Amino acid sequence: MESSNPKVNKIKQELKYDVAKRMIDEGYGIVDIMGNTGLDETEVHLIQCERSGMTKYSLLHEKEKVEYGNEMAKKAALMEKYSIAQNLLNMGLDIVDIMETIGLTETEILSLKEEQIV
Repeated sequence: MESSNPKVNKIKQELKYDVAKRMIDEGYGIVDIMGNTGLDETEVHLIQCERSGMTKYSLLHEKEKVEYGNEMAKKAALMEKYSIAQNLLNMGLDIVDIMETIGLTETEILSLKEEQIV
């Protein structure tokens, strides 16, 4: 639960990072650390890199690589949804059924229907 006080939120975040650092030092895996601290995979990965002695430049580069990889994975997942939606449209399924099945909006599906982008 987030506090309305920024100082309290900063202290909570620092505590999460401290716990993650200790867990890394004790050999816990990413999933355990994420589950016990509430940090996401990118944050834990960067803490691991920091603990391994990477320079600030190397950490920045690693963060950019992780963010790029996450962005590409999201785009790939979205393109997969578009491809499935296009196939369902070609099969004649109703737009509402496709929306419920795949999770795309009506606008996204209609644009697929009009443009046949996939």
